[in-house]
Amino acid sequence: MMIEFQCKKCDKQYEEFVHYDPTNKYKTVECPFCQSKKKTKLFSACKHSFVNPEGTGKMNTHEYRARYAIDKPGGAKDQREFAEQFSHVGPKPYNTIDDINNGDHFGEVK
Repeated sequence: MMIEFQCKKCDKQYEEFVHYDPTNKYKTVECPFCQSKKKTKLFSACKHSFVNPEGTGKMNTHEYRARYAIDKPGGAKDQREFAEQFSHVGPKPYNTIDDINNGDHFGEVK
């Protein structure tokens, strides 16, 4: 993990990639500017997420969520039936388009 330190000798700040040290002393770390081992560990926050990294969880994908809840009570089928029941348009909200068999230019050859 990357940790920030401040050198007590030259007062410069630096980052170092280190393994976790339960004593919080990090004895192998030395200042890259003056090579002093006297340092102060600065407060740094980091976030580690090893379970379900962003975008890899099943419920993060729309396709899985839609299939998961489609037949459940209150799911997609129930919501669609409810919407159709109370819609002023009816069960087919879109007009059928058939410009091959009828229409303004039916039978014209270009």
